[in-house]
Amino acid sequence: MIIHLRMKQKIIIILFLVSGFFNQVKAQDSLRLYLGQIPDKYFGTSVADASNEAFFQTMYNLPGRTYTKRIIYNFNALTAGNEMKFYAIHPQPDGFALDNGDKLCDFGEQHGLHPRGHTLVWHAQLPSWLGAGNTGYENNNEYTRDSLLSILKHHITTIVSHYKGRIKEWDVVNEPFEGDGSLRKSIWQQVIGDDYIDSAFVWAHQADPDATLVLNEYGAEPWGTSKSNGMYNKIKSLVENGIPVHAAGFQCHATLGQSNFTMIKNNMERYHEIGVSCVITELDIRIPANQMGTQAAWDAQASDYVNYVKLMTETDYCHGIVVWGFTDKYSWIPAHTNYTAGEACLFNDLLNPKPAYYAIENYLKTYLGYDDIKQELKHKPFELITKYNELYIHLLDPGFKIKQTTLYNVMGQVVDAITNEQIVETNYTLNHLHSGIYIAIITDENNKNYATRFFKQ
Repeated sequence: MIIHLRMKQKIIIILFLVSGFFNQVKAQDSLRLYLGQIPDKYFGTSVADASNEAFFQTMYNLPGRTYTKRIIYNFNALTAGNEMKFYAIHPQPDGFALDNGDKLCDFGEQHGLHPRGHTLVWHAQLPSWLGAGNTGYENNNEYTRDSLLSILKHHITTIVSHYKGRIKEWDVVNEPFEGDGSLRKSIWQQVIGDDYIDSAFVWAHQADPDATLVLNEYGAEPWGTSKSNGMYNKIKSLVENGIPVHAAGFQCHATLGQSNFTMIKNNMERYHEIGVSCVITELDIRIPANQMGTQAAWDAQASDYVNYVKLMTETDYCHGIVVWGFTDKYSWIPAHTNYTAGEACLFNDLLNPKPAYYAIENYLKTYLGYDDIKQELKHKPFELITKYNELYIHLLDPGFKIKQTTLYNVMGQVVDAITNEQIVETNYTLNHLHSGIYIAIITDENNKNYATRFFKQ
């Protein structure tokens, strides 16, 4: 990481970010130029196959489409909404369907997004061959503890081993608690016992010792509720017994104006005290139907979204956020609520940013100190041209002498250093770069720096 803007360092990248890019942001908004300056944190989205913009069927391989650009420009983490759940990834007893997870990883690696695995063990969306019924509570195949443990171990070990080193964070166990804080009477709990959770984390850790392992739950976000206490007590017990659980996942499927951020922060703090991080894994903020389409509701939603982001940026307790879909066009909320709520995402159904998006953007600018930095470098003695897969510098001032051109990705990492002879008035090929946003720093013979950005298709 090259810079953290809290330091107010007036080096060239900062000057570029506040001048060259901000002037172009109306054409292509981007949160990633801010997110890249926040070390050890991520802000991601889930993706799924939906209608004409099915991510795993087509969009993963079409970076120029609006849907895909929204992902590339605005997020630095990625979760499969359904395609890595048990029924999808393990459709037959001895058959695994790993292609969609591979696509998730390929896309993430190409565009600098951190892939997350969701989810290894859940009572829902199980394959029919497992015989758990529609509820996930039945044992129609009459498994014994040992036989079901064998199936679970095979499932976890195969999947985590396959993605070892590529997926660095897993939702290992999903929604294991009832509302009263007791363990859900799923097929896993009834046949194996409460320690199916222990075994799942141990096997995931054995398959990839470097992966961050998460216990994920909904409705357990605020401190002090029965479900929240049940989840905390279970994770505390796992930690005390040496079970490798690293983070508490808070889904945060929220309703407008009903999130108690003080209580959520207090809950995160007690996990921090036992050495467990927190992550917001499935954030969306639904608006009741009778308030949808109103500026007042959108503004209130924007405030709620910013407060969730603050839980990540302004504490040491939370290391990431994933929004559960980024566009209202494919949000699960309307159908899930029988159309009594909706408009839960950062982008509307036309894939355009909503007030919540701009509120996050403005908050990040202020948090990172952009308001304190003057805009400079408005006039450049050259023109940077991108065409197809090539980069070209045309001199507007024939007397201008370039010593070197350095290319950075949006995370502030140097990806190439190019000499004058390679790029001035000649084509420099970009085959070695993935599709995405890049920053070019041009250094002249007097060591003065100029900057501009370009998008490599």
